[in-house]
Amino acid sequence: MLEPNQSYEQPREYTPNNVVYWEPTSKALKVAKEAGDKHAKPLLTKAKKFLQKACIEEVSLTTWVCKPLKNYNKTTYFIRSTKLGFNCTCQGFIKKYQEYEKGNSDLKPICSHIVAVKQYCFIKSKNAS
Repeated sequence: MLEPNQSYEQPREYTPNNVVYWEPTSKALKVAKEAGDKHAKPLLTKAKKFLQKACIEEVSLTTWVCKPLKNYNKTTYFIRSTKLGFNCTCQGFIKKYQEYEKGNSDLKPICSHIVAVKQYCFIKSKNAS
């Protein structure tokens, strides 16, 4: 978090290495609050790897693919944006969504693939302007 007298200077170009700091007041991606603090760092770390390895590909305005990380996993996941938010085909998201739907969790379901897509879109939009 920034100290009261510190200022935040936006980067000239957004990259996978600096996008996690885009929220100017706290220098932390807003998803941390959605994911819960203890889960935020692993989500951000894995999402950064997906971006650095160019695993995210845009299929359409509302659909993305997250290709597997070499020597880590072999599954390709699909991320979609809907009126209700983002969803992913990974087991982690599906399990969290089921718990959320049952009322067993107050946290909005999220996964590293969704975080990576949000970061990908942010980088794309900022670098386009």
